[in-house]
Amino acid sequence: MKRRTTGSLLSVPLLMMLSACGQIFEDVNTPHANAPYELGLQVSVQTSKDTNSRAGDHDDDSEQKGTAAENYIDFGASNFRLEIFNIDGTHLLDIDPDSWEVSTREDNIYVYHDLNIKLEFPKETDSETINRIRREGVKVMALANWNASPAQNRYNNVFVKADRSRQSLDEIWADNTTYNFDYTPTTGTATLQTWLPSIGGNAKTLIPMFGIGQSTPFTLNGNEYRTAVSVPMQRALAKVEVISKIDAVNGGIDNVTMSAYNNTARFIPDLTTNPYWDVIGAQVGVSSLPLNVQTQSQQLAFVKEGANKWIAYIPEMYLGNQLNDTRPHVNVTLTGNDTRTVHFALYDEDSNPSLPDDSWHHVLRNHIYRYEVSRAAIGANIHLHVIPWTRDDDEEWDYTDHVSVKTIEWSDFESMNPQTGEIFLSFDKPLQGEFQIMSPINGKWFVRLVPLNDAKPGAISFVDGDGKVLTPTVGDPPYCPELSGRIPGPVASLIRILPTNSGEDQESRFRIEFYVENLGNWVEVPMVSTSNNYTNYTIVRTANRIQ
Repeated sequence: MKRRTTGSLLSVPLLMMLSACGQIFEDVNTPHANAPYELGLQVSVQTSKDTNSRAGDHDDDSEQKGTAAENYIDFGASNFRLEIFNIDGTHLLDIDPDSWEVSTREDNIYVYHDLNIKLEFPKETDSETINRIRREGVKVMALANWNASPAQNRYNNVFVKADRSRQSLDEIWADNTTYNFDYTPTTGTATLQTWLPSIGGNAKTLIPMFGIGQSTPFTLNGNEYRTAVSVPMQRALAKVEVISKIDAVNGGIDNVTMSAYNNTARFIPDLTTNPYWDVIGAQVGVSSLPLNVQTQSQQLAFVKEGANKWIAYIPEMYLGNQLNDTRPHVNVTLTGNDTRTVHFALYDEDSNPSLPDDSWHHVLRNHIYRYEVSRAAIGANIHLHVIPWTRDDDEEWDYTDHVSVKTIEWSDFESMNPQTGEIFLSFDKPLQGEFQIMSPINGKWFVRLVPLNDAKPGAISFVDGDGKVLTPTVGDPPYCPELSGRIPGPVASLIRILPTNSGEDQESRFRIEFYVENLGNWVEVPMVSTSNNYTNYTIVRTANRIQ
């Protein structure tokens, strides 16, 4: 994990006032008898400008800033609105004028869209209610770009229920309203084509955005009470990038698709799953999915951007507990028709509290999932970065080498020397080892038996639960028997080792080694505590014991 820090946010300047009304006075020029002071609200809607952290270190030649279309907010009346709530979450006003007067500024982190509005209340509002609002402040929800997004369902009436009463925040979180991405079929194939955000002309295709913030109490400023609120906007989808770092001589990437994905999503997330919703820069930690999400059977084709990048914009997804091709995954086809299947994160990681545990189980909105593909001597190496789609000082995760283990527990042995790590085999039952390896992108675990000194190859063997000798794969070196299995997440795995008739005339020692293979990269996994004087257990097969 890498953390970078930046300067503090700029203060919001005072701007010209814009009168915007939800439920208004009959004569807006006449002050309300119960509200001698107008309530002025200064709203700063923020979008991340510089997404340098998406690509790794700042000296990375693939580093880039967010595109104009990714950051764009259409402030037209059909594409932007503010919803005002009391601090307790009850709906107060919706503000949806014909046009918005917006002042835009920026720094190295954010683009700030500043609006000044007046909160005007219906005539029947009593002074006690308005005084409470002044004392407590308000919550402000901003919605943007929904009518210009490739979605089948629109959000003009998202806050109007069947009886046309307004919804509280709790009702909105439970509403489960959905939209579907409208992916276009590719001509002549069963593959769908991802879409790209575009701000060109009337045919805008924009990323839907959502944000919410909480103001401070209103304070008297001249003849009105005023307060300010910052609303950091989060995109309602994720971005997947596949970057080729293979030089032209060694081929490249011919195609990228996605399988087992869903295109159903929620525009407004359930913020009860994100306890830090009011913290500037806080990230989504769990997806907010509608009910009855269906998996797409058609593959989704990525769009090639430039010479070495493939991209797709996708909704949030729950990865579930399935393995292999039943989970959402990306298919990277290298030159020569070598297709690699790569997965997203999947499991809880207690040792990294700064990243919420549930986030390992989801493809999350407002995050970038970035695969870097490089050619090795044989095959290809693929690294996965998962980066919050926001400012520079947020975390960046390289999951390729991130492995969590539960130290192996041995049972059914003749004896064990904890000082040396030597385990002496019993001859009447297999030595059993139970271990747990977790990797955010799954992969495979490998365990091999490496003969030490003059040990006789084949003197011990991997067996199944009935003691039947298993056929191991060829290890490295080739005389090292090796077993492998898929990493399922937080589930224990078992191996069993038994002496054989071979080598019964001498004592033989074997070092037992564990490895994890993730996206073509090998990581050795020590199964002993660093406080010991050894880094691997030694399996000892004594001599002259088999009758």
